Parts: sequence; C-alpha cells; structure tokens
Amino acid sequence: MPKTIRIGTATARPGELTWGEIPVSAGVRDAIRPPLVAVANGIDSGPVVYVGAGAHGDEFNAMEAVRQAALWLRPQGMRGTVVFVPLQNRAAFDARVRRTPADGKDLEDCFPGDPNGAPTDVLAHLLFEHAVARADYVLDLHTATRGGWNVLHALCGPAAAAHAARSRALAQAFGARVVVDLAGRAAGLGDRSGWGLDRYLSVQASLRHIVAATIEFGEGGRLEQDQVTLALRGVQRALAALDVCDPLVGAAPAPSEEPFLARESIAVRCGTAGFLHVVVGPEERIRAGALLARVIGFPDDVEEIRSPADGVVVRLTTDGAVTPGDRVVVLAVP
Repeated sequence: MPKTIRIGTATARPGELTWGEIPVSAGVRDAIRPPLVAVANGIDSGPVVYVGAGAHGDEFNAMEAVRQAALWLRPQGMRGTVVFVPLQNRAAFDARVRRTPADGKDLEDCFPGDPNGAPTDVLAHLLFEHAVARADYVLDLHTATRGGWNVLHALCGPAAAAHAARSRALAQAFGARVVVDLAGRAAGLGDRSGWGLDRYLSVQASLRHIVAATIEFGEGGRLEQDQVTLALRGVQRALAALDVCDPLVGAAPAPSEEPFLARESIAVRCGTAGFLHVVVGPEERIRAGALLARVIGFPDDVEEIRSPADGVVVRLTTDGAVTPGDRVVVLAVP
C-alpha cells in the first residue's frame, strides 16, 4: 500500500499533492536558496519519478512546463509518486542568469554534489540525495543557452545495455526525435561536444542504476507557449508510459517511429568573426562534408563551415553574428 512521502518540507499522504522546499543550511541559504519541490503521491503503488528543470536560471520554457505538469497531475487517480522540482537553481533564476551567482558554477556540471564544497556543489548534493537518489526514473529538462535553439532530443547516461534500453524508451515516450545514447561509455563523456557530461544529473543518476534522460528543447531566455506545451505533453506521455497516470485524452501520441540513435554530439564552431548565415535546418540529416553555414566578414571575407561527420542537426545558433570559436551547429552523430 502507498505510504506518506516526504521530500524536504513537502509531505504528501496518498492522494495528495504538496508543495515545499528542500532545506539548505544557514551558511549557504542566501547563496543558493532552497529548491522548490512538489510531491504528488498516488493512491496505488507504482514507481517514483523525478521531474526537474531550472538547473540553469534562464531555462524558462522548461521551468514552466514542469510547473504546469505538477498542477495538472491528479494524485487521487495516479499510481506511484512524482517529485517535481521546477526551480532547481532558484538563485540563478532570481538573478536571470544561467549559473549560480555566488560562485559562477554551472549546476549541471556538479552532480552528485559535495556537502562540503562550493555553494553550487552543496545545492547539487541536496537535490541528488534528497530527491534524485530516491527515484526509479528521472527526467531532467533543459533548453539551449540564449542565442541557440535545440531540437527536442534526449541524452541517456552510460548505463548497462538493458538499463539503457529503458532510458531510450522513456525518452521516446517523451517525444524525443533524436537520442544521444552514452551506454557503455567510460569517463570523458562529451569531449567532442565541447562540454563535459560526466557530472550531468542524468549521467550520475544512471550510474546509480536509475533510468534517466536529459531532455533538451527550445532556447534559453524565452517563454514560448508552443515550447512549454511541447514539453508538458512530453511529461504527460512519459508518465502515462510508466503507468503513473492514464494517457491524456485527445493528446497527440509520441512519434511511433524509432528516434535517430546517436553515440555522441559534436559542436561545430566557426574560425572567424562576422554575420552568420546558416544553411541547414533543425533535425536535418547531414552528410560529412556538407555545407552547414557561412560566416561573412568585412568587407567580403567568407568562411564556409562544413560538417565533420554524418549526423542530424540538434542545435542551431540563432545569433546573427559570431566570433571565433562560437558554436554554429551541434550534430548528433552515430
């Protein structure tokens, strides 16, 4: 039989949805602020699912989708428990910046955290030990930084084969058209993408044998109803696929075809400054050597940026001008 569930100050009996906070110590409270948490506790037994957003303070579409999902779910008719954390990094959100203002660290690079570390490391530890580690499934929602736009795609951590298949199924239920699957990979994840993945929330959850997926979509710094709805429907479909709740009547199902399966992502960068003319589109399949973009400098210098590999476009730069080293396109490659 279901039991009362407590996460931080949120205590939910069977059939209840309760909001609270994950407490932080007085020494770092001003630096990181307590994450908001909602616990939806069903009336029947089922899995524990963690749904988080807002590791970066400018990911408004992801935060709003998780907030709406928490208010949509009806515990009186569900199975298992869902832990919603729509504002994982409240200090960054309050400052409208991507990283924690107190130490400049990226929360997504700090899991599973350190209770004796910098403020962001402490925050990662609190989130992971109080909420993530108690889950059977994890969905961690993100958007691109400002000046970039992500296709709806997923990253699944370096789990064993059978476990990885469940993570891919979770991502597909959400609606991901591309899945970057790190199954069987060792340390040094994300080297060619240009950013480390080893300490991502979903990667660290996967190493603890939790079925987990990072979901990427849309652009940071924006609140767009179509992107919020896209992610909200994804959460609803994923929870229905886990038999936490019944399928949403009238909602579009996830695509039935298998998503494009990639083993890594590659950030393609420019070497010069100028106006950026991208010539490929989101989710476009690319062959090695294909033209991706041109950078036009003054008075008429042209840099042609070509694909280093076969793959699918999962991120596009939306800025009209770039400087040397800027990401132009991110490809998911098999």
